[in-house]
Amino acid sequence: MILLLIGILLFSCNSKKDLRPKDANLKCNDFYVQGEFKQGVHTFCGIIPIEIEYSYKVGYWKYWSLNGTLVAQGKYKLEKSIIDDRGGCSYEVMVGTIVKDQWLFRDEKGHQFVPNDGFVEELESCVIEMLN
Repeated sequence: MILLLIGILLFSCNSKKDLRPKDANLKCNDFYVQGEFKQGVHTFCGIIPIEIEYSYKVGYWKYWSLNGTLVAQGKYKLEKSIIDDRGGCSYEVMVGTIVKDQWLFRDEKGHQFVPNDGFVEELESCVIEMLN
């Protein structure tokens, strides 16, 4: 009986599918992602100026939910943004932005929808992690 239970447990653990899409090379908060980003540098003006590296999204991206459903895809638009509320001087950074009518968005059932600004902001600002 114990061997039967151990066998069932081992089989059920080994039969779980990896829902990560094969094309995903990144994870971004609660999404698997395929995309590229570039590195930039800006000077933060404090008492002592410091160069700070940052990354921004470029090109065509795809976002999948953690269950493997494609929820968004499109090309990031590059824009310059001026930051003037931190440190002693303003500085310029590059940012990738989503233009909603140039992207395709789908719900968990695969139906196309128009996202609210909160969903778009979540995609734009999610924290990037590299996947192995």
